[in-house]
Amino acid sequence: MLRGRVLLQCGSLVSSYGEGKLLFLIRFVLVTDLNGHMSEHFVLVRSWLTPEERPDCGSHVGGPFSRVGPRLPSPQGDVASSSNGPHVDAAPTPRPVPGQLNLQLVPQSLRDQVSVLWQQVQDEPDGKLHAADIFCGRGNLTAAFRAFGMACACMDRATSPDTDDVLTDIGKGKLLQMVVNLAPGGVLWLAPECKSWIWLSRRTSKRCSENADGDTSVTSVAEANAVARLLADVCRTCYALGVQYVIENPRSSVLFTYPPIEAMLRATDARSVAVDLGRAGATSPKPLVLWGTACWLDRLAGTIRRRPALSQPRRLTEATGRFVNGKKTDLEHSAAYPRVFGTIVARAHAHSINHTLKDEREEEAVVVQIDSD
Repeated sequence: MLRGRVLLQCGSLVSSYGEGKLLFLIRFVLVTDLNGHMSEHFVLVRSWLTPEERPDCGSHVGGPFSRVGPRLPSPQGDVASSSNGPHVDAAPTPRPVPGQLNLQLVPQSLRDQVSVLWQQVQDEPDGKLHAADIFCGRGNLTAAFRAFGMACACMDRATSPDTDDVLTDIGKGKLLQMVVNLAPGGVLWLAPECKSWIWLSRRTSKRCSENADGDTSVTSVAEANAVARLLADVCRTCYALGVQYVIENPRSSVLFTYPPIEAMLRATDARSVAVDLGRAGATSPKPLVLWGTACWLDRLAGTIRRRPALSQPRRLTEATGRFVNGKKTDLEHSAAYPRVFGTIVARAHAHSINHTLKDEREEEAVVVQIDSD
């Protein structure tokens, strides 16, 4: 029996069964008890069998709160939300070719701008990037990419508000320039601000898994929605270019149930993994979900999972009466990626594109240097 206050619930599971699909409605429930301690529970609400054909990808988990990095159904067209879950249209989606631009897959809102930028890139083939770090914060991930010898561009509104705000024409243009400059196999890393999407902001945002739009009369909510819509289009553009993307947010975030993001994840055949930054250099558990098309996500999650857990984790929340509030200073400090995490990500990406250093000893020296800074 769950006692305390339910803060978040969402999720569903679909599994192949014979010639049909066995569907389970699973509730992922984040609960805080009377002492302010949080716990997670999975509750089976309903299951039923449908007479549909088995999907090509076999069994899968739907919803962004899986712990094992599931694969969404292979996309067969645009996705529309419904009360029974996402519905996939029958029209086939053409597959992209790395290093080539398939304009049919680029959203109409970005098509003309991407086409012009793409032609400019073809005239300057030497300017290709291995990675682009968007919402880079303190730049620890960017530094790790560069330490491994990879070309990495970055941007963040907090450090350069005049040029790096993706909701302005200048910022959007800069973001798209980075996207089209990614080499085949390159990765776009996106870490949009999470405070509007997580459970700590529910009283203000009014977001939940059934209403990820939230209260759009609140300025911060409306801006976060606008950023999410743009990122959905940008990730579709990555898919059209045959380059990889990763979107990171905390495990309690409902960003991945926001309809434009959810539709994009399905259309680009994305997958997810769950990682705890507490196993990668953070002082708090900091559970994250990574959704994307990067081929090394499972390897990344496995590497972090094998690392030791925190013995004395720092709590980022505190109970105040009936409510649980975040410790502002600690939350701001925890927003930056630990250098250890940046090293693990950069190493996984470097190996996937065969971008290795001269020898293993040099690579180990880079890792030690980054970890000790």
